Amino acid sequence: MSVGRALAGVVTPIYLAIEGFDAVEISVYVLVVALVTALLSSSIGLGADRFGRRPFLVATPLLTAAAGAVFAVTGSHPVLFAMGAIGSFGRGAGAGAGAVGPYQPAESAFATDAVRPEARNAAFGRLAFGSSAGALVGGLLALLVPTTKVGAVAATAVFRPAFLAVAAVSAVAGLAALALVEPPRSPHRQRRRRRGTPRLPRRSRWLLRRLWLTNGVNGIGIGMFGPFVTYWFYRRYGAGAGEIGVLFA
Repeated sequence: MSVGRALAGVVTPIYLAIEGFDAVEISVYVLVVALVTALLSSSIGLGADRFGRRPFLVATPLLTAAAGAVFAVTGSHPVLFAMGAIGSFGRGAGAGAGAVGPYQPAESAFATDAVRPEARNAAFGRLAFGSSAGALVGGLLALLVPTTKVGAVAATAVFRPAFLAVAAVSAVAGLAALALVEPPRSPHRQRRRRRGTPRLPRRSRWLLRRLWLTNGVNGIGIGMFGPFVTYWFYRRYGAGAGEIGVLFA
């Protein structure tokens, strides 16, 4: 998933700019994608406890794959908005955008259940390393976009290989998750899952609130910088997707 998200984070702002989006419209696009992604993340986090993690690990990458396929064939603004929001598409965090998207709550819960407590630090460290390695590959795949300047009419065809690559790797991620086997959960967890309205655990409530504050402030910075640094390199220096992708890699 990180391969696709890093690649989309490089090519999407440039593609939207060529298709006629100005900076304000790109800002609105990023805002809409961020809001829908936040809703998806919350829903997946709650749903994974109730229905299991695997369905979301399969379905969410396939939504991103669908978004990539649509971006590969159309420049329609309403369609790009809708599919970009549903697929959390093109919201990479710039350089080293090692992130798997809104299914991360399900992934984290799956890893926590599957690994012994004493091995969790190592497991999450390896997941983070794999995610960063994927972002490296995704940045280099931006070289699929030719360096020649194009207009809106030709943009869809020129960017199609990159968007199809995003769709392909995302689809592989979803299909690979079909092979996952969820570890059985304890009866205590099953009862807790059926209680209805989720509550914050008492022991970690204070920590979660501080992490919300920290991540929220960090998110403000990433939200301002991540999607727009690509756009700025493109507008200010005329840099192409391949050059920016190599820089991020």
